[in-house]
Amino acid sequence: MKVSRRRSHVMPVPRDRVERALVEALNKDGLTHLRTVAASVGLSSTRRFYKDFRNLRLAIVAKNREIRKQRLVRKILRV
Repeated sequence: MKVSRRRSHVMPVPRDRVERALVEALNKDGLTHLRTVAASVGLSSTRRFYKDFRNLRLAIVAKNREIRKQRLVRKILRV
């Protein structure tokens, strides 16, 4: 039997607030840490991103991957 771990004393974060934070994070320059975005809207983990905002989460991950790739190429070219 599955037991819900919902904390009844905590108000849920509105969906539009989470979505807005993810879109802003996607549009900003530089790496985006999903835990930082979660904390900025009052979430204790990134689980909701995996459940409800898959496309935005994957877009942020892809953006981070590209930034890391560019940094690595620049580092290799400097050596």
